[in-house]
Amino acid sequence: MPIKIELSQQEKNIKIQEILDKYTSRNTLESPIVPGVVAGYATEKEIKYVGASGVLKHTESKVRGENVADSQTDLANKMETDSLFLLWSTTKAVTVTALFQLIERGLVGLHDPVEKYLPEFEFKKVIKSMDYETAEMELEELHIKPTIHHLTTHTAGFGYFFFNKYYKTIMDMGNSGNVLNCTYREFDNVPLSFQPGTRWEYGTNIDFVGAIVMKVSGLSLEEYFQKNIFDKCDIHTMKFNLVDEKDHQTLSNIHIRDTTDPTKFIQVTEKLTPSTPDFECGGHGMFGTVGDYLKFLQIFINDGVSPITKERILSHETLVNHAFKDQLKEMALQPGNENCYFKDLPSTDAAVTNPVSVYPGVKKGWTNFFMINEEYIEQVNRPKNSLMWCGLANLYYVINLEKKLVMYWAESVFPFADISSFTGFSEFEKFVNTEC
Repeated sequence: MPIKIELSQQEKNIKIQEILDKYTSRNTLESPIVPGVVAGYATEKEIKYVGASGVLKHTESKVRGENVADSQTDLANKMETDSLFLLWSTTKAVTVTALFQLIERGLVGLHDPVEKYLPEFEFKKVIKSMDYETAEMELEELHIKPTIHHLTTHTAGFGYFFFNKYYKTIMDMGNSGNVLNCTYREFDNVPLSFQPGTRWEYGTNIDFVGAIVMKVSGLSLEEYFQKNIFDKCDIHTMKFNLVDEKDHQTLSNIHIRDTTDPTKFIQVTEKLTPSTPDFECGGHGMFGTVGDYLKFLQIFINDGVSPITKERILSHETLVNHAFKDQLKEMALQPGNENCYFKDLPSTDAAVTNPVSVYPGVKKGWTNFFMINEEYIEQVNRPKNSLMWCGLANLYYVINLEKKLVMYWAESVFPFADISSFTGFSEFEKFVNTEC
């Protein structure tokens, strides 16, 4: 058996940087360019490395395959390790952390009906059928009242317009459902797409969790997070409101790939959500840096405690029974709930997402916080019972509980599940899982 040669920390850092640079420097049809990326990893004790490559805003080349040298010479446009990203759905884990802090304090019950905190849920209906040409719906009454546990497990009946044909049709008809607008009406003014508890579907559930946190605490999400999570983790950049000019100067711009020529981008826009939202979306609305997000992830490999401040964020019991434990297995045993399992997601909006098939053939579940893989994932050397999730603009994180490693890969590229982005993240993850 060959002897494995341990790399020095400097050699590991160089290799990670080479991975980042590879995906931001080449631009071919087989491997379209990633404009900019920041990625890093940490142990339960310290952040080991954060690297950056590329640019905040891609300047389209005239010639296919040509590097964007003109924009790369602009220092103000250079991607840096302290560049800000819209964190998209990686916001969710922070919101659920806040919820479980309230549960630990006895202020909220996990199995409480949602209408106890959001009275408007009393009047929710469920879509039984829809005319996709007119968006006319046949609605039925709730069979059971949705609970907070339904929200945290994505079994409450909500979807996203870019994965769910019902919601895409409602949004296209101009009724509501464009959650990127960040107004509560866009979330609340839609019926459920299935009866609560009968199946798993990824959707807007955690935005309602955020609304519950605000209702119970009497604080905005930004205020609650800062006081109860960020201050206790030495986090300084994560926020919902961009009010400083420096924030806008360091923000990675959203890029939408041209489907007819993936080496180009049909639209480059600073953001798709407001800088000062009407409703702070606990499911997707926060901004921050990779380094600060790693500080947040460290609590999950350090028994709920920040290694920097030594402050406890979550209890050991919460981690074991809620963050690390699949919730769907037990739910699926109940009569009528056989479809409560993690499933692939179709695309109903090609500009926003590709169809999503997450590690096909590998058994997966959902805790109250994360996706959990029930089997070893060979292609990225990810141990069984690791945790992960992602953000819509191709942001990805992994919590390797076995080796006590966390990693985060951040971009601002649409559509989601972009081949270059996911390939780059996978190469990065495999290296960290194997060598670090």
